[in-house]
Amino acid sequence: MRSLWRPAALAGGLLLLLTYLWTESRGRFRKDLYYRLRTHHLHLPPLRRRLGDIPLLVDHLLAKASRDLGKAVPEVPLTLYPLLRSHGFPGNVRELEALIFDAVARHHGVTLSLGSFKEALAGGSTPAVIEEEPDRPLTPLADLFPDRLPTLREAQDALIAEALRRTDGNQGVAAVTLAISRQALNKRLSRRRRRRLSPDPGD
Repeated sequence: MRSLWRPAALAGGLLLLLTYLWTESRGRFRKDLYYRLRTHHLHLPPLRRRLGDIPLLVDHLLAKASRDLGKAVPEVPLTLYPLLRSHGFPGNVRELEALIFDAVARHHGVTLSLGSFKEALAGGSTPAVIEEEPDRPLTPLADLFPDRLPTLREAQDALIAEALRRTDGNQGVAAVTLAISRQALNKRLSRRRRRRLSPDPGD
């Protein structure tokens, strides 16, 4: 009988009780019972809305993955953080955990390699995880550009500038963010510099 009073048993019993009450009431709780049980309400935003938490989460998940895999905790390259902050994390914290676990599993040496992160965030091997909260609807283009649509060149330049801003000017990480190669990004930057020096409407 003592096992019935263990926390896990109590939690399981409470779940069964709530399920029974919910079923018997056909989806409706008595309000007094509901407010007795609902003593705390915590709203935790998705990871994409709290990117400042990434360094703390990386440290925690690195330690956890290293412990599970029986490896020493690797050093974190500083370029990892802007790379992760540039990602939308549709899979929330579980996606970050999968990325960290995969990186530690592949890791050899002292400093954690960015290779697996770049592959995954460029659309390669991130495990598919369903997001717990659906994305907000996209803002209509008419709201973003009320007067006129940007040209393709203007849109490209704006995307590149924003990627470089978000990655603190790191071209390698910005290229991963844009899902293009470092060489392709360098070519676009070179063309933009040439246009500024000698504008050519036909470019």
